[in-house]
Amino acid sequence: MQPAAPFTPPGVRGLENYMRQGTRCTCSSNSGTNPGSWRKILARVWAPFLGFAALLWFLIRVVPKPSRASYPCQRVAFPIASAFILWLAGSLASAFAFLRLREWARRSRYAVVAIGAAAALAVGVWFQHSLSSQAAVNGFTWTPEAANHPIGVARGINPGRVVLARDPLAAHWSGNYTSSLDNWWDAAATDQTRVDTMLSLALRKLTSTTTDANAWNAIFGYYNRTHRSLNRGYQAGEIIAIKINLNNSGAMTGGTEKLTNAIDASPQTVLAVVDQLVKNAGVPAEDIIVYDARRYIYGDMLRYVWASQPNARFLQGPPVLSSQTPGPLESANFSKVLTFSGGSYNLARYIPAQIETATYLVNLALLKAHAYPAQYSTMEGGGDGVTGITLCGKNHFGSVEGTSEMHDDARPHGVHYDPRVDLAAAPTLGAKTILFLLDALYGGRKYNSFPIHLPNPPFNNPVSVYENSKWPSSILASLDGVAIDSVGLDILYSNSKNNVDPNTGVARILIENNADNYLHEMAMASNPPSGTVYAQGGKRLPSLGVHEHWNSARQYSRNLDHIYGTGIELDYLPLDQSPTAKSAISISGTTVHISTATSNSRIFYTVNGATPTDHSTLYTAPFSAAAGTTVKAIAVNDNLRDSGVATAKIPVANTAVLAERP
Repeated sequence: MQPAAPFTPPGVRGLENYMRQGTRCTCSSNSGTNPGSWRKILARVWAPFLGFAALLWFLIRVVPKPSRASYPCQRVAFPIASAFILWLAGSLASAFAFLRLREWARRSRYAVVAIGAAAALAVGVWFQHSLSSQAAVNGFTWTPEAANHPIGVARGINPGRVVLARDPLAAHWSGNYTSSLDNWWDAAATDQTRVDTMLSLALRKLTSTTTDANAWNAIFGYYNRTHRSLNRGYQAGEIIAIKINLNNSGAMTGGTEKLTNAIDASPQTVLAVVDQLVKNAGVPAEDIIVYDARRYIYGDMLRYVWASQPNARFLQGPPVLSSQTPGPLESANFSKVLTFSGGSYNLARYIPAQIETATYLVNLALLKAHAYPAQYSTMEGGGDGVTGITLCGKNHFGSVEGTSEMHDDARPHGVHYDPRVDLAAAPTLGAKTILFLLDALYGGRKYNSFPIHLPNPPFNNPVSVYENSKWPSSILASLDGVAIDSVGLDILYSNSKNNVDPNTGVARILIENNADNYLHEMAMASNPPSGTVYAQGGKRLPSLGVHEHWNSARQYSRNLDHIYGTGIELDYLPLDQSPTAKSAISISGTTVHISTATSNSRIFYTVNGATPTDHSTLYTAPFSAAAGTTVKAIAVNDNLRDSGVATAKIPVANTAVLAERP
């Protein structure tokens, strides 16, 4: 893709040409004015005046605050001021070519010096702005280390597995971000049924199960075995907290309704998770707490979820106001329980007592970077942002009372202690996480971002016009909090490519330097790059998960080697009309042959009548089975939906061939 042409306001090139033409020296023996030259006379008067005014405006506004040079009015003023300086310099040079003007220059040397100083100042401001803009962009020059070099220890039923479910028809908001009547969170903007289906299939794929109920049994069972030494699933009376990201919901300013289209947790994804817990995990709605301890729960979120699950509890940081929608909504009762391995914090040690006493936690974050250069934030405005990315790691900044105390330790300043490690491992907070999710229906590029389009595979959203209805429209799920954030970072970084905003000449998505510091610290928590001794409960932390970067084909080490790979496995589930894998079984006597017509697929089978998953027996060669045995098989591909189940029964005698199953 060719770089975008520099921004030049309409009429600037014409003005420059007109100024050059209108100021050309013309000698004539007639001292009078040619009546036909009035246009040139007018240009000699208003064009320099306009240029000087533009220069003066640029200097007055930009010298005190150089970042203003990116404002639309200054992007108009600067080229006109530049043309004026060039014209002025050319005129002075021409003037000095005439002997009669040398004496004038001597008599008017102070005026000449003043004009020269103004021109030098303007050039200096322009040069400073160029350097500061470049420096700001240079602060966003992060690039990933070598691909497929995992660090840390993978977690999960299928270690290191991250599932990306995508249905491009789920999210279809118009993109009219300036409208207060057309909002991305409206029910009409997102198809709830499609969101439900994405989450359902993601959970099954994540746990290698065939029903939603079995998926939740596997999730609770895995957590209880590995964290609580209990061989059981969910038990009645246990509380489940769901941490959502509401950074742009009221911002603790007294507003309880969303006033702009800035990104937050979507009601549709929140309802999908609550519905799953109630209907398939057997959790009573009154034992579910959806929370953000720093923000108001916006009204449309409450009304949407309560319409289907009226007993689901919500918790917010500020006091509940009488103007808020009535229902099971409560404010945080902060309790000082957190400990940190570094930093000097006070209020950051406080979390809601309601979350402290919860048994489990679902980390429902957003696919969102956190920082973007302020001078190029032409849509959302605001400062650069505190740290590189948000995702699941930083989601818990909204679980504590004193978030700002941790900002300095989250900023990009080389290898250092990162409080996100302690938040993820705290026994009363992150260590209770049974499931990590990224709401990627819309996503964002900075903390106060509007929804973003992702132009590169597998999303392929158009970006030339913002107001279009194609969005990431996805959900990511994992049991490894480091792995899912690693995938989220790779997705965001990959979509900084082929994505230049022609109005600024800068990519619409940028990743701030050192964005992956916390991922390195988490993955290697027992021996982190910073040398920090991370500990909770008096015990040094183990690795909190696995981190690596994908290759150019969007593959991780376990995608490349399903048997011996030690890193991440990314399973992509396209839920549109994309093809599925296919499998077929043929039987000759008592010998079973299973095949797939889909390249790069694996086959799994059972001989006991059970529905196969990718935890069933891996087919590697024909095998024998007794007459009357029922064989079931599926084909599994990391980039396609699993095939349907092919079934065949070994007859007493005969050869049976089963047709291919999609």
